[in-house]
This record gives sequence, C-alpha cells and structure tokens, in this order.
Amino acid sequence: MKNLFLIIFLALLSISCNSQNNKDYNFGFETKTRNNSLPEGWYHWGNIIAKNESALFQAGKKSVIIQSPTQASEGGISYTLFNIFQGKELRLEGYVKTEKVENSAGLFISLARGDQQPLGSNEIKTENVHGTTDWKKYTITLPITENQGTLQIGGFLKGKGKVWFDSFKVYVDGTNIETIASEGHYQSADEFLLDSQFKIDSLNETQISNLYQLGKTWGYLKYHSPEVSKGNMNWDYELFRFLPHINSKNFDALLFNWSRTFGAGIKTEIKENYYVDIVSPDQNPVFKNEEPYQRIKWDDTGMKILALFRYWNSINYFFPYKDIIGKNWDQILKDYIPKIIHTHDELSYKLTILELTTEIHDTHAGIYDFGNIIDEFYGIREAPLKTRFVDEQLVITDISKHNSVSGFSVGDIITEIDHQKVSDLLNEKAKYIPASNKASLLREISKIILKTNEDDIVLKIKKDNGEILDISSKTIPAQDMAAKANTSAYKELDPATGYINSTIIKEQEVHTAMEKFMNKKGIIIDLRGYPKQFTAELLSGYLYPEEKEFALFKITSLQHPGKFEMKGIAKIGKRNKNYYKGKIAILVDQNTQSASEFIAMALRTAPRSAVIGSQTAGTDGNVSYIDLPGRISTSMSGLGIYYPDGKDTQRTGISIDIQAKPTLQSIRKGEDLLIQKAVEFINQ
Repeated sequence: MKNLFLIIFLALLSISCNSQNNKDYNFGFETKTRNNSLPEGWYHWGNIIAKNESALFQAGKKSVIIQSPTQASEGGISYTLFNIFQGKELRLEGYVKTEKVENSAGLFISLARGDQQPLGSNEIKTENVHGTTDWKKYTITLPITENQGTLQIGGFLKGKGKVWFDSFKVYVDGTNIETIASEGHYQSADEFLLDSQFKIDSLNETQISNLYQLGKTWGYLKYHSPEVSKGNMNWDYELFRFLPHINSKNFDALLFNWSRTFGAGIKTEIKENYYVDIVSPDQNPVFKNEEPYQRIKWDDTGMKILALFRYWNSINYFFPYKDIIGKNWDQILKDYIPKIIHTHDELSYKLTILELTTEIHDTHAGIYDFGNIIDEFYGIREAPLKTRFVDEQLVITDISKHNSVSGFSVGDIITEIDHQKVSDLLNEKAKYIPASNKASLLREISKIILKTNEDDIVLKIKKDNGEILDISSKTIPAQDMAAKANTSAYKELDPATGYINSTIIKEQEVHTAMEKFMNKKGIIIDLRGYPKQFTAELLSGYLYPEEKEFALFKITSLQHPGKFEMKGIAKIGKRNKNYYKGKIAILVDQNTQSASEFIAMALRTAPRSAVIGSQTAGTDGNVSYIDLPGRISTSMSGLGIYYPDGKDTQRTGISIDIQAKPTLQSIRKGEDLLIQKAVEFINQ
C-alpha cells in the first residue's frame, strides 16, 4: 500500500486545486458543469475511467464511479485544497461501494508542504476493501504537523473492478471544514492568499486607463526597484492594496506617490531579483517565487488583473523576440484589461489567458492547465484518425486500430466535420493556438480538429476518385490515440545510405550507428520531431574537420531588463582529419521545433550537408516558464537564437537548402518525398 500511495501522491502533485467557492466543496458530487465527465472541482489520475454516476448513489442524486479495465490499471479521483486550517488532525469520511474489485480500493488523504514534500499519508488498511460490497462508510485520519501546504483527498482503485464513492466529509479536530469555511473561522496563511478583496462590476474607460498605467508601473518597479527585488515585501499584495485607487479622481497623484515609495535607488545596479534569475550557462530567464494562487474565485477581479500584469511584464522585459511580435505590446495590455476582467468562470478565464499567449507568436507558449477544463473545451474524445494539412487541405494520414467504420482511406480529404467546413473551423480554433508561423499553427490544429465530447462524429470526405461521402464514426477517448511507434532508431536504407531517427535514437546508439555508417556514401538524419537523447554534440567527433560557429544568442540581464544584446556564440566540432567525408541530408518539417531546430543549425555547418524539407516551427531557444493565478502555467522562448550573420530563426524557421514536402499523391501512395529527395541529393 505504501507503493500505491507514492504513485497517488506523485500523480496528484500535477493536479489543480479545485475552483469551488470556499462554502461549497462539492463533496457530495452533486454539481457538474458543461461536458465535464466528473463533478465540478474533481479530477482523475491514472489509467482508469472515472465519471459521474446518476443511477447509483448513497445520498443526493449522484456519486462517482471508477472502472479499471485491466489488472494492471490503477488510478483515482482527487480534490485539492489549500490547507488553511489550524488543528492537530484531519479526518476524511466517505462512502464506498465495490463490484468485483480484484486488488484493492478505498479512500486516501495526504498533506504536502508548500515545497510539495509529503507530510504524511494514510489509506484504508484494516478493511482492505475488495470483492463486491454494498455502501459502507469508511474513515481515515492524518496528523497535521504544518498549517500550510496542499491537502489532497479522494478515492482510488487498484486492479480490475468497479468502485463507487459518495458523501465525502473532511473534519479538522472533529469540526467539518464546510462549517469552518462558511463561518469564516479558518486561519489564513496570508491576507490575500484566497481573495484579492478587489472586484469591479462594471468597467469604464477611466478605470481601463488607470489600470494600464498601474500595470506598467507595477511591472517596472518589480524588475527595477532594489527594494522590490530583495523580496522583502509581497509585490502581488502591494498591487492588491493599491487597486481600489483606480476609482479615485486623484489617481495620477496617488500612483506617483506610490511609485516613489518603492522607487528609491532605482538606478542602483540590481544583482539579484526575488522574482527572476538569469541562469548560466544558457542565460534564459527563470521566473521564481511566483505564487500560483491555487484556489482563486473566478469572480476575483484582482487575481485576474494580477495574471494579466504578471504575464505582460514577463514578456515586456524578458521575451527576446518581442521586437518581432508584429503588434504594439502596450496596446495588447490595453486590449486585454477589459477582456480579462469580463471573464466570468474558469473556462472563460483560461481561454482568455490562452488567447493572450497567442499574441507573442511563439509555439513554446500556451497554458499548462492543471485541470480538465481546456481538454474538455476541445473535447475528451476524438475520431480514430490521424490527419495533417497538405496545401491547407485536411488529409487523413493514418487510421487507428480502434476504427470500426469502413470507408476511410489514407489520403482522403476531410472537408467538413459535424457539418462545419474545415476552413471555418481553422479560423475558429486558431484564436486559441499559440504558433510562431502558419506551419506550426496548422500542425497544432490538426491535433485537435477531430476532438469532440460526443460519442459520434460525422465527417464529409473527398475520395481519390472525386466521390464525396458523409461517414459517421464512433469516437474514442483521446488518450487511446497513441502514435504508432517507429522501432528503427537507425538502419541502412541501402548499401550506400544510412538513416538516423532522432526522435527515438539513444545516446549510445548514435555512436554504434556512426561506426557502421562512416564508410557510407551518405547519412540521412531525420529531425522531423523532438529528439529523445540525440544532440549535435554526439556527432561532433564524427562530422567536423574543424570547429564551426553556428548560432548567436540574444539575452537580457537583471541590471537592464528589456535591453537585449547579442552575447555569446555556439560552436561545434574540433580539428579532426578523420571526419566523415560523405554527404549529410538533414530532414526537417513543421514538426522540427526548438531543440531539433538548434541541432539542424549545428549539423548544417558540417561539410557536404544540406537541409531538406519545408518550413520548421520557428520556435528556437530554451523554454522559460511563468506561473499564473489559478495554478496554470505558461511558457515562452527565453533565449534568442540567430544564425552567426544575425539572421532570424524565430517565426521564420531554419534555412532550407532543398525544398520538399508531402503531396496528396505521395500520402496516398505511402511515399516519403523527403527521404526520396535525400537519396537523390546523396547520389548526385
């Protein structure tokens, strides 16, 4: 059971705190919103199926059922709370009903500190719930040794079977926490941790203008004020305290005096900042000590304003590609003040943050949503097909083994999805897809365009012979659409040509492959995906007769945030008279992103090499992560990458020597045109 709990605990660290109001924990599973498969505020983990159950319940009208399809399956449901309660003991009560449970099922409870280290755990031991049992109340307890951290409660199932849960209650020293919360008798770890205490019901132009000025001033002081940089004050809370002044007629004077309070020594050189580091050797920003506010209320205006200000200023001062965004970044701040304030629930808030991330045109952006709501917005099921865009036509490239409908063929063009034109869906979905260029945008849309929450989907397809068909297909859970594994890490394509697949080859295999390929006429290095362990440095002892420069870096500093300069140059290779003398074909396409693009830049400096393919993702540079309220996270390319002559890679992608990309006919014939072009190049 200890091993099981460790799995539970590690899984739950990545799950969001719930979004319920303090007075409504939804422990009876009665509240369900939109297309959520689980009650509001609850999440599932592991390889199990979990959903609301309205046919069987202990009380009320609903319960939750977990089904484990195989003996090896295990998982559960969880609810996360910020531990704001003072006491000596936590107690969880809950009703459990089982059917043919072959291993075990039960309740669990866990407490973690702010550093996410577990303080203790307990789960059902003596009862050892298994087999088939009727509803029964179980109780587990946990000593409280800290009054801060994360409280996890829930139910689990290990092995094959079914289990139902209902009527959970949590007590602190015998008092129900719902009573504690409703009476306001909990002990808060800090005054604004759960509520900024600022709301706006209606927004006018003066308030927007004042918020715009406040956002810029707050961000400037965050990264330039010696006092703020020391971390001696909570800068979020200073914002919350000042926010009510946006309604004052003397706002300008108040803002001026406020900024002077924290602006002493503003010209002093800052060597450390509590909120950001520039980390060697890569020199990309690392945003730290940013409170994720796990349990925000979606009508909390102050928290939403903080999210906007935190993100906008992070980009304003530390995004190396701000100069090529294509829009005035100040105007983005103005535009999103009413957008973020007018959000009314979890989904609208997260979609607005997601839309905001698209404004920087960086495929590294987006949000990592610790919860289900964005997945459910796109759809938790999908058609059992793989697709890609070819000349802006959505083409079937693979048919899942789960497909049970005849009529689909590789190379079919999908023109409508559930009676909506694909062209219209493109425009609709692009609003929430961060992408550096059109190639990466179409790549990302192809991953979600067949998602739905329905059990069936209707596709209008155009066949090779021009025939138009409407085909209705059953959908499958999105997690069942695993990509087919390519087992060839390296191989001989023919006696003269070697092939390396960067997406699956391991470090030692690179050396084994190169020893076999050193006498080949040519080597194809396939970078159409993200490398597993493959790096350019692994080939540095084989491909280069001398050291080569291949990339420049653009960075900023803590001393001058927002001022970027070219600093440092990437080099590869060394003097080596026994280097590989054959040709090197480097394959790239829209799936070549970040590390793969950087590797391609390096390998292109090897003698007799050529980059073959089509526009890459244009998303180069190390990733920097930014935490935002609601415990969501976003990211950006934190390091600027350029060719030695200063040529861009971001948005444009890496330079292509020989253009090649799949056609409709090559897909229908099962041909790889890039491999063909590579073989032609090697044999020239």
